[in-house]
Amino acid sequence: MISLGLFALIFIPMVIIIGIAASTISFTSWSLVVPLLFGGFGFGIYEALFFAIVLDLLNGIVLSVRYAQIKEVDFKLGLISSIPMLIGAFGGFFLLQENILAHSEILKGGIGYLVLLVALLFLWKGKNDTEMQNIEENNNAMLEIQTKNSESSTFSLRLPKKWAISLLIIGLIISGALGGVVGAGSGMNYALLFMVFLNRDLMRATGTSSFMMAIVMIVALFLFMPLVNLSLIWSYLLIATIFTVIGTNIGLKYALQMSRAKLNYMVGFALLGTGIIAIIQAIVL
Repeated sequence: MISLGLFALIFIPMVIIIGIAASTISFTSWSLVVPLLFGGFGFGIYEALFFAIVLDLLNGIVLSVRYAQIKEVDFKLGLISSIPMLIGAFGGFFLLQENILAHSEILKGGIGYLVLLVALLFLWKGKNDTEMQNIEENNNAMLEIQTKNSESSTFSLRLPKKWAISLLIIGLIISGALGGVVGAGSGMNYALLFMVFLNRDLMRATGTSSFMMAIVMIVALFLFMPLVNLSLIWSYLLIATIFTVIGTNIGLKYALQMSRAKLNYMVGFALLGTGIIAIIQAIVL
């Protein structure tokens, strides 16, 4: 494995970026951490996965507490949604997880292009919300514009309720399965599902998805722990967790005070940076 000093030099800036991205939309560390540790730093498969699990668990807890303080966590929705999520997580672990060893090369690729697409979507939303704010200021039509602004604050598809709930459940099961198979927190997945199918705004979706990410990562922690040699990675993990918390709190300092338009821009640029890093990793590794 890589030396602890070189690990700190490379990894500290990355986990700070991950923390900032997590603070805005429950971004999972998996897409950056696992390819780098497994493909570049010589960590074992399960040690790399466990790393991502611990970081996502930590971010999930920190974000849940902070968003709950401003009443942006829907605990009822989170608990109900955790049922199909956990079904997917346990099913993924016991049915598919052992296949990871036979297909370990997929862990080196990351999901950079998908992250970039989501980043562009949020940048577009930021531009749209900024234009709405300008119209409000110029036309002095507060009620009308606020209504339009509220309606434009999510990515809702406005599907029939049965279709929306069915697709939401399928998405929750699949996202939960990622936690059971490869230890991915999938917080961003849950946030997007809530925005698309339940018309939740970004803040409430992020707070609730952080709560769910903490739940599924607690389960993943206990499922994966027997497969990990903690004595090899505890010092590396200590450095990563400290600076992840720093990055998350830096992001929260600004995310919780921003207007909707600026928050969408922040999410977009944070995901843009992490997506570019993931793509570079996939090419280099």
